[in-house]
Amino acid sequence: MKPQVIQTGENLGKLPEHVTWSFDAGYFGSENVQFLSDQKVDGYIPDNNEKKVKNPYDKQNFRYNSAMDEYICPENQKMIFTGEHFDVQKKRTVRVYKGQRCLSCNKESICTKRKNGIRYLKMFPHEVALNNMRMKMKTPEAKEIYKLRQQIVEPVFGDIKENKGVRGFIARGIHTVKAEFNIICAAMNMKRIWILLKEKQGQMNRFSSRLFLNKRYEYQFC
Repeated sequence: MKPQVIQTGENLGKLPEHVTWSFDAGYFGSENVQFLSDQKVDGYIPDNNEKKVKNPYDKQNFRYNSAMDEYICPENQKMIFTGEHFDVQKKRTVRVYKGQRCLSCNKESICTKRKNGIRYLKMFPHEVALNNMRMKMKTPEAKEIYKLRQQIVEPVFGDIKENKGVRGFIARGIHTVKAEFNIICAAMNMKRIWILLKEKQGQMNRFSSRLFLNKRYEYQFC
Protein backbone atom coordinates (compact mmCIF):
# COMPACT_ATOMS: atom_id res chain seq x y z
CA MET A 1 0.00 0.00 0.00
CA LYS A 2 2.76 2.45 0.93
CA PRO A 3 4.38 2.68 -2.55
CA GLN A 4 0.95 3.13 -4.15
CA VAL A 5 0.14 6.09 -1.90
CA ILE A 6 3.58 7.59 -2.54
CA GLN A 7 3.18 7.14 -6.31
CA THR A 8 -0.21 8.85 -6.17
CA GLY A 9 1.44 11.86 -4.52
CA GLU A 10 4.15 11.88 -7.19
CA ASN A 11 1.61 11.70 -10.03
CA LEU A 12 -0.47 14.56 -8.58
CA GLY A 13 2.42 16.66 -7.36
CA LYS A 14 1.39 16.09 -3.73
CA LEU A 15 -1.06 14.03 -1.73
CA PRO A 16 -4.54 15.56 -2.09
CA GLU A 17 -5.97 17.16 1.03
CA HIS A 18 -9.46 16.67 2.47
CA VAL A 19 -9.92 13.47 0.45
CA THR A 20 -11.02 10.09 1.82
CA TRP A 21 -9.05 6.99 0.85
CA SER A 22 -10.74 3.57 0.91
CA PHE A 23 -8.52 0.48 0.84
CA ASP A 24 -9.16 -3.24 0.48
CA ALA A 25 -9.32 -5.17 3.75
CA GLY A 26 -6.16 -7.04 2.74
CA TYR A 27 -4.18 -3.88 3.50
CA PHE A 28 -5.21 -3.86 7.16
CA GLY A 29 -1.94 -4.08 9.03
CA SER A 30 0.00 -2.18 11.67
CA GLU A 31 2.60 -0.64 9.35
CA ASN A 32 0.03 0.42 6.74
CA VAL A 33 -2.34 2.00 9.26
CA GLN A 34 0.52 3.80 11.02
CA PHE A 35 1.82 5.05 7.66
CA LEU A 36 -1.56 6.61 6.84
CA SER A 37 -1.61 8.24 10.26
CA ASP A 38 1.91 9.66 9.81
CA GLN A 39 1.00 11.00 6.35
CA LYS A 40 -2.25 12.50 7.70
CA VAL A 41 -4.20 10.50 5.11
CA ASP A 42 -7.87 10.05 5.93
CA GLY A 43 -7.85 6.31 5.26
CA TYR A 44 -10.55 3.66 5.72
CA ILE A 45 -9.55 -0.01 5.98
CA PRO A 46 -11.84 -2.67 7.46
CA ASP A 47 -10.47 -5.47 9.61
CA ASN A 48 -12.22 -8.56 8.27
CA ASN A 49 -10.35 -10.73 10.77
CA GLU A 50 -11.44 -8.73 13.80
CA LYS A 51 -12.47 -11.08 16.54
CA LYS A 52 -15.85 -10.76 18.16
CA VAL A 53 -14.93 -9.45 21.59
CA LYS A 54 -17.36 -10.75 24.20
CA ASN A 55 -15.18 -10.04 27.20
CA PRO A 56 -15.66 -6.38 28.24
CA TYR A 57 -12.15 -6.46 29.73
CA ASP A 58 -10.41 -7.49 26.51
CA LYS A 59 -7.44 -5.22 25.80
CA GLN A 60 -9.25 -3.72 22.80
CA ASN A 61 -11.56 -2.05 25.31
CA PHE A 62 -8.72 -0.22 27.05
CA ARG A 63 -8.40 3.43 25.97
CA TYR A 64 -5.00 4.94 25.25
CA ASN A 65 -3.94 8.38 26.52
CA SER A 66 -1.13 9.45 24.19
CA ALA A 67 -0.29 12.58 26.22
CA MET A 68 0.50 10.52 29.34
CA ASP A 69 1.49 7.28 27.56
CA GLU A 70 -0.96 5.30 29.67
CA TYR A 71 -4.07 3.21 29.25
CA ILE A 72 -7.45 3.64 30.94
CA CYS A 73 -9.20 0.39 31.80
CA PRO A 74 -12.99 -0.20 31.41
CA GLU A 75 -13.35 0.72 35.11
CA ASN A 76 -11.73 4.09 34.37
CA GLN A 77 -8.48 3.29 36.20
CA LYS A 78 -4.96 4.07 34.97
CA MET A 79 -2.43 1.58 33.67
CA ILE A 80 1.09 3.00 33.54
CA PHE A 81 4.04 2.05 31.33
CA THR A 82 6.54 -0.20 33.10
CA GLY A 83 8.97 -1.12 30.34
CA GLU A 84 9.44 -2.95 27.06
CA HIS A 85 11.15 -6.09 25.82
CA PHE A 86 11.66 -7.97 22.58
CA ASP A 87 9.27 -10.86 22.02
CA VAL A 88 11.36 -13.58 20.34
CA GLN A 89 8.30 -15.55 19.22
CA LYS A 90 6.46 -12.55 17.76
CA LYS A 91 9.73 -10.93 16.65
CA ARG A 92 8.46 -7.55 17.80
CA THR A 93 9.05 -5.17 20.67
CA VAL A 94 6.36 -5.32 23.35
CA ARG A 95 5.41 -2.41 25.61
CA VAL A 96 4.03 -3.43 29.01
CA TYR A 97 1.50 -1.46 31.06
CA LYS A 98 0.53 -2.25 34.66
CA GLY A 99 -2.76 -1.64 36.46
CA GLN A 100 -2.61 0.62 39.52
CA ARG A 101 -5.77 -0.17 41.49
CA CYS A 102 -6.47 -3.76 40.50
CA LEU A 103 -6.39 -5.19 44.04
CA SER A 104 -9.16 -2.81 45.19
CA CYS A 105 -11.31 -3.40 42.08
CA ASN A 106 -14.37 -5.67 42.38
CA LYS A 107 -13.86 -6.77 38.73
CA GLU A 108 -10.33 -8.05 39.38
CA SER A 109 -11.26 -11.75 39.11
CA ILE A 110 -12.93 -11.15 35.73
CA CYS A 111 -10.27 -8.84 34.34
CA THR A 112 -7.15 -10.92 35.04
CA LYS A 113 -6.20 -14.52 35.79
CA ARG A 114 -2.84 -13.64 37.31
CA LYS A 115 -2.27 -14.94 40.83
CA ASN A 116 -1.22 -11.53 42.14
CA GLY A 117 -4.48 -10.03 40.86
CA ILE A 118 -2.80 -7.29 38.83
CA ARG A 119 -3.67 -6.72 35.18
CA TYR A 120 -0.89 -6.21 32.66
CA LEU A 121 -1.27 -5.12 29.04
CA LYS A 122 1.19 -6.22 26.38
CA MET A 123 0.93 -3.81 23.48
CA PHE A 124 2.70 -4.31 20.14
CA PRO A 125 3.94 -1.47 17.88
CA HIS A 126 1.20 0.53 16.17
CA GLU A 127 -1.51 -1.30 18.11
CA VAL A 128 -3.03 2.05 19.07
CA ALA A 129 -3.36 2.98 15.40
CA LEU A 130 -4.99 -0.38 14.63
CA ASN A 131 -7.53 0.01 17.43
CA ASN A 132 -8.29 3.56 16.31
CA MET A 133 -8.94 2.30 12.79
CA ARG A 134 -11.24 -0.45 14.08
CA MET A 135 -13.24 2.08 16.10
CA LYS A 136 -13.33 4.48 13.16
CA MET A 137 -14.72 1.82 10.80
CA LYS A 138 -17.60 1.16 13.21
CA THR A 139 -18.93 4.71 12.92
CA PRO A 140 -21.91 5.46 10.63
CA GLU A 141 -19.80 8.02 8.72
CA ALA A 142 -17.10 5.45 7.91
CA LYS A 143 -19.65 2.88 6.78
CA GLU A 144 -21.22 5.39 4.37
CA ILE A 145 -17.82 6.38 2.99
CA TYR A 146 -16.72 2.78 2.50
CA LYS A 147 -19.95 1.97 0.64
CA LEU A 148 -18.68 4.15 -2.21
CA ARG A 149 -15.78 1.73 -2.76
CA GLN A 150 -18.21 -1.18 -2.97
CA GLN A 151 -20.33 0.75 -5.49
CA ILE A 152 -17.55 2.20 -7.65
CA VAL A 153 -14.47 -0.04 -7.45
CA GLU A 154 -15.64 -3.56 -6.68
CA PRO A 155 -18.12 -3.85 -9.62
CA VAL A 156 -15.26 -3.17 -12.05
CA PHE A 157 -13.22 -6.06 -10.68
CA GLY A 158 -16.31 -8.27 -10.78
CA ASP A 159 -17.00 -7.27 -14.41
CA ILE A 160 -13.41 -8.03 -15.45
CA LYS A 161 -13.42 -11.44 -13.75
CA GLU A 162 -16.99 -12.66 -14.33
CA ASN A 163 -18.17 -10.97 -17.54
CA LYS A 164 -14.85 -10.59 -19.35
CA GLY A 165 -13.49 -13.91 -18.08
CA VAL A 166 -10.12 -12.49 -17.06
CA ARG A 167 -9.08 -14.68 -14.15
CA GLY A 168 -5.40 -14.97 -14.94
CA PHE A 169 -2.62 -13.52 -17.07
CA ILE A 170 -1.17 -14.99 -20.22
CA ALA A 171 2.11 -13.12 -19.81
CA ARG A 172 4.84 -13.91 -17.30
CA GLY A 173 6.99 -11.47 -15.36
CA ILE A 174 5.96 -8.31 -13.54
CA HIS A 175 6.55 -5.93 -16.48
CA THR A 176 4.63 -7.95 -19.06
CA VAL A 177 1.81 -8.65 -16.60
CA LYS A 178 1.53 -4.90 -15.91
CA ALA A 179 1.33 -4.26 -19.65
CA GLU A 180 -1.38 -6.90 -20.03
CA PHE A 181 -3.41 -5.48 -17.16
CA ASN A 182 -3.00 -1.93 -18.55
CA ILE A 183 -4.58 -3.13 -21.80
CA ILE A 184 -7.50 -4.58 -19.83
CA CYS A 185 -7.91 -1.31 -17.91
CA ALA A 186 -7.71 0.73 -21.13
CA ALA A 187 -10.49 -1.37 -22.64
CA MET A 188 -12.64 -0.90 -19.54
CA ASN A 189 -12.01 2.85 -19.56
CA MET A 190 -12.85 3.15 -23.26
CA LYS A 191 -16.10 1.29 -22.66
CA ARG A 192 -16.92 3.59 -19.75
CA ILE A 193 -16.17 6.70 -21.82
CA TRP A 194 -18.39 5.39 -24.62
CA ILE A 195 -21.25 4.80 -22.15
CA LEU A 196 -20.87 8.31 -20.69
CA LEU A 197 -20.87 9.85 -24.18
CA LYS A 198 -24.01 7.92 -25.10
CA GLU A 199 -25.68 9.08 -21.89
CA LYS A 200 -24.63 12.66 -22.57
CA GLN A 201 -25.93 12.44 -26.15
CA GLY A 202 -29.21 11.08 -24.85
CA GLN A 203 -29.51 13.96 -22.41
CA MET A 204 -28.82 16.44 -25.22
CA ASN A 205 -31.48 14.80 -27.38
CA ARG A 206 -34.03 14.96 -24.57
CA PHE A 207 -33.12 18.60 -23.91
CA SER A 208 -33.53 19.45 -27.62
CA SER A 209 -36.92 17.72 -27.71
CA ARG A 210 -38.15 19.65 -24.67
CA LEU A 211 -36.85 22.90 -26.16
CA PHE A 212 -38.67 22.18 -29.44
CA LEU A 213 -41.94 21.45 -27.62
CA ASN A 214 -41.62 24.61 -25.55
CA LYS A 215 -41.10 26.67 -28.72
CA ARG A 216 -44.21 25.15 -30.33
CA TYR A 217 -46.15 25.92 -27.16
CA GLU A 218 -44.97 29.55 -27.23
CA TYR A 219 -45.89 29.97 -30.90
CA GLN A 220 -49.42 28.78 -30.32
CA PHE A 221 -50.07 31.50 -27.78
CA CYS A 222 -48.31 34.38 -29.53
